[in-house]
Amino acid sequence: MAEGVISEFKYLTETKAHVYRAIITYFYQQHDRLHPFIYPEEIYMYLKELKNYFHYSEEELYRDLDQLVEWGNLERIQETGRFQSIEEFKKKKFIYQLKPKTVEIERMLRTVLQIDDGMSGSLDPTLFERLYKRIVELTNRAGGVYEIKSRKAEEIRMLWNDIHEDFKNLRDDASDYFNRLKSQQIEEKMKIIDYLQFKEAVTEYLRNFMTRLQKTAMQLERVIEDIDPLFLEIVAEKLAEYEKYIPRFDESPPTKKQILTEITNQWNAFRWWFLGSEKGESYIELLQKRTNETIGRMVRFVQRLGEIQHPHKSRRHDYLQLAKWFADVNTLEEAHRLSACVFGVPEVRHFSVHEPKETESIEHEVWDLSPDFYEIKPKTRDFRERVKTTAVLDQTEKKQKAIEESIRKKEEEKRLLENLVFNREIKLRELSDIQPVVRKKLLNWIGKAMAHPEKRGQTENGEKYTIILASSERVQIKCTDGVLTLPDWIISFK
Repeated sequence: MAEGVISEFKYLTETKAHVYRAIITYFYQQHDRLHPFIYPEEIYMYLKELKNYFHYSEEELYRDLDQLVEWGNLERIQETGRFQSIEEFKKKKFIYQLKPKTVEIERMLRTVLQIDDGMSGSLDPTLFERLYKRIVELTNRAGGVYEIKSRKAEEIRMLWNDIHEDFKNLRDDASDYFNRLKSQQIEEKMKIIDYLQFKEAVTEYLRNFMTRLQKTAMQLERVIEDIDPLFLEIVAEKLAEYEKYIPRFDESPPTKKQILTEITNQWNAFRWWFLGSEKGESYIELLQKRTNETIGRMVRFVQRLGEIQHPHKSRRHDYLQLAKWFADVNTLEEAHRLSACVFGVPEVRHFSVHEPKETESIEHEVWDLSPDFYEIKPKTRDFRERVKTTAVLDQTEKKQKAIEESIRKKEEEKRLLENLVFNREIKLRELSDIQPVVRKKLLNWIGKAMAHPEKRGQTENGEKYTIILASSERVQIKCTDGVLTLPDWIISFK
């Protein structure tokens, strides 16, 4: 077989694919009925009952069966029973069986064919609750020792598989549901169905999911954070013990090292989904954002749809009310003020400042800063800027300098932050003359920890920390561009 080519799929694409599909379909149906071994005569009788197979001969059937055997879809087994005649003996009577790969291909095809253009996926909050219960059961400790050490291997395997299956369903269903909600087909259907009722149902569904997600996700995060590498070693040992007792005819059972590698990869994906990584935020946070975005999008879409379908009805009362307000005004000056409130200021003056700003201080007004300069261009249709033909310049050196400058700034930021740490702690009350970049980083860390129920967080370098309120006082931190007032926090690194 050539590299990249899977011969087992050829029966779906070759010229006689309709014949091969009919044969394989019959084998698959019998396989589901626990009747795996099929005689050619059975297949032939089945095909003759179908349309367009009136002229199909037994010789053609045997050639097609041989072809499917060659591609690896069927396994041919010579019957060892007694032969009724010399003719049967000469024919070397065979029975056929569907191979495991083809069984999986047919299952996949049936799954694909069942997918329609309707709503797929779901947001089942009970999956989070089920995951939490099972992970707690798997990671329970008594006196610092994992309880799974004393449990049977088959129980651990069943529990691990249930967790993996629930996680897979949660991930796939959520992704499918949001993708369907964003599709053009859903918007088209909403124009036909009772869109107000649909909007209310979807919004309530999403809000209920969001509420239960936030509650259970936090509990899950705490459990996952407290798990150490020894836990995976114990699970791998139990799974290897289970695999050892499965009779195998053509291969040896997977080793503990192989199982450990596999479950470590699964667990890392699980951790990233709930806790995130250095490369980006967790999928839980993304899921919360997508839920909020979808609720807002549904409301906006329904509002826009209502305005399109009822343009006069939706604005009529508004216009009448506006007309009444203007009719009650006594002077032109009051009418100008009302117009500015309703329609906005007709001539707005915009102020522009340099980016980045010269200062973050609130004591400086906009007109105290240096102005920006803009080149005014003619607003005529036939105006075109003169374009000079220039050669393509090599920007390699410029790019390298930009990279080096970026690295230098990050190193400088890291150095400034490290200078603030004493005994693995940063005490805000002891800080003074800090740079804006350091102030922003500290506020970012405090903000992350405040969002966690246990006031924990993780820096961009993967270092974990906790914020502790040292006292009820508020402290003032002198910065190079102003004074920052904050609670008396201590950032303690683990």
